[in-house]
Amino acid sequence: MVPKLRQPAAGDLVASVREFILATDPAVTEAIKWQAPTFMYKGNIASSFPSRRKP
Repeated sequence: MVPKLRQPAAGDLVASVREFILATDPAVTEAIKWQAPTFMYKGNIASSFPSRRKP
């Protein structure tokens, strides 16, 4: 039988990704654009639209 793996809480995952991106370079910044967290370095790098799926 395959054990059921614990899924990280969505908030924990988003916080970990945010910390990782911001730690890559002190020049990387973040802002809210288009109602979404956006990471920037000399322009936009990525926007994130975290959401939960309904089970």
